[in-house]
Amino acid sequence: MKTKNIKRIAIALILLLTLSCLLSSCGLRGIRFVGEYTSVFVDSQNKDESISFTLSIYNDKTFVLKRFVSDEEKFAYSGSWKSSSAFGKTELICMVEEGYEYSSNYPNAWNPYFALSFLDDGTLMASSGTTVSKDGAIMVFGWGSKTSITMILFEKE
Repeated sequence: MKTKNIKRIAIALILLLTLSCLLSSCGLRGIRFVGEYTSVFVDSQNKDESISFTLSIYNDKTFVLKRFVSDEEKFAYSGSWKSSSAFGKTELICMVEEGYEYSSNYPNAWNPYFALSFLDDGTLMASSGTTVSKDGAIMVFGWGSKTSITMILFEKE
């Protein structure tokens, strides 16, 4: 009788360990991010026009980021994402692969990127990666009339 219970416990532990290994190694930690999002806050000043963003994150580890100025679409970037987890929190890094054009002189000088993490209230925070050159700072989200956009807060649709 005790041997059967030990076997059941061992099988249950093996299944539990296998499941946890699959979830961490297959990159499923980022699955919580999958969905459609709309910006609720954009860290920028713009005197005359409103700036907003939409973000779509897909199961196949791709995303699409769109920027709107006064409801007119200004750009759409797409690319892939990777996840990282530490201390029970998962973050995504999103790397733009299509739609961004830095300049005609240096078209591949920089692939924009941004990081995503959930805040305690469930809001999704997007922080822009920054490349600095002698001419200034370049950020994936663009700029307003006075500042570059460094952060966006999104809510799930």
